[in-house]
Amino acid sequence: MPTEFGLDLGHGQNTFPETGSKGVIVDGTRYAEHSFNAQVGTKVKSILEAHGAIVHMAQQPYADDVSLTARTNFYNSKPNIKLIASIHANAGPSTARGMCAFYWHTSANSKRAADLYAKYVSAFGHILYSGGTEPSVPGTWTDFHMCRETNAPTILTENSFMTNSEDFKLVFQSQEYIQETAEIIARSMLEYA
Repeated sequence: MPTEFGLDLGHGQNTFPETGSKGVIVDGTRYAEHSFNAQVGTKVKSILEAHGAIVHMAQQPYADDVSLTARTNFYNSKPNIKLIASIHANAGPSTARGMCAFYWHTSANSKRAADLYAKYVSAFGHILYSGGTEPSVPGTWTDFHMCRETNAPTILTENSFMTNSEDFKLVFQSQEYIQETAEIIARSMLEYA
């Protein structure tokens, strides 16, 4: 029986510039986070399917935003999902750099998947932010709906900072980085399964 995964693309194509929060403006040009998430997610899906997996996606590439509740309800309606990975690019202080996976603080399986992600980030020679993993904890800034409300183990990956000048070049100007990020996420998921 094929392994089933959930693959969640962070945000929809209409979340920037309309809301102004899910992207950056550099030298007058708008860069939407979803465009990065969609490129990475499309590649992850292809890798997973090439290994015989079934991939469920609530947020389609280059489509308008699907609410978080609708997304988690969708994944929770698929009882055979082994692991969910949510794909994002981070934003924060201009000095912050690196890649990190968030996991629900009480889920040992989510922590194991996050550790695999961090392992592959290091293997590809990229910078780890916060040691590469961070617990998602109720009542804090890390209390992410996607980690909290899913039945299956879930990691929310933040793949470098759009708001850092060096990371920006990776996220929006490097097809090599997009491919490597997809490999990191896909390999983490496959090894977890």
